[in-house]
Amino acid sequence: MSMMHRYRSLAAIIAVLLVFAVPQAAVAQNVEAWFSKSDHRAAYGAIVDEVEAMAQQFQHLGISDSILAARLEEGYRKHVGIEVLAASLRTDAQRAGRLVAMFREYGLFPSDKKNATSMVEQMLIFMRAGLTETEIRGALTAGVAKAGKSPKAASRALAALAVVASANAQSELSEEDRLTLVTDLIASDLSESQFESMAAAKQASKSQGWQESSRASESRPTSESNRGQSGQHQPGQGKSASQGNENKQDDRGGQSQGSHGKK
Repeated sequence: MSMMHRYRSLAAIIAVLLVFAVPQAAVAQNVEAWFSKSDHRAAYGAIVDEVEAMAQQFQHLGISDSILAARLEEGYRKHVGIEVLAASLRTDAQRAGRLVAMFREYGLFPSDKKNATSMVEQMLIFMRAGLTETEIRGALTAGVAKAGKSPKAASRALAALAVVASANAQSELSEEDRLTLVTDLIASDLSESQFESMAAAKQASKSQGWQESSRASESRPTSESNRGQSGQHQPGQGKSASQGNENKQDDRGGQSQGSHGKK
């Protein structure tokens, strides 16, 4: 894959992540408004009480329950089963609580409810894409180290996590590699818009190094094959010595036969 193709792929994935991360006008409604529609209530009415309890939890955390409404809408459009959707919402609610606690711990929880909701929603999407709370904590740590307890720290953390999530979507990376990449991006002097090009360059360099190492390994004989080759006889050597011994035995046999013949 060419470097330009990598850039375009990364940009496309990041764009998709961010589009779904920010609540759109069409779905920026709360849970109560969503369930007010008869077809919605008919599809998921069995979990309305549980979801409304989650909505109250979100409000208590200082974020909008529009996150839940957006997930309900997504499930409704995709015809997701009620139990599957309920389990997904429970996971989101649990993660949201831990994320808010983490942001407050680092002094990065936005005072503006809309910004706080957007930040939590983006992090939830990254986690659904395979990132872990350890990586998010690492990004926040690196962000504070770079820019202090400021919106800039949170912004760099989000941008770096978006790039790493997109890179992971292309080729699965280990958690260690993802954490290293996200902290390197945040600690760098690059602007957030340059993160994806740096990530692509790092991945290309790593891939090339692995390919060169693989080729070198394939071209280098193994120690076992070397031992096998060193133990092989060269043409005309050990074999002729053996034949010489056989000839000597034949000569002795011939002499013995001759003596018997003389007798």
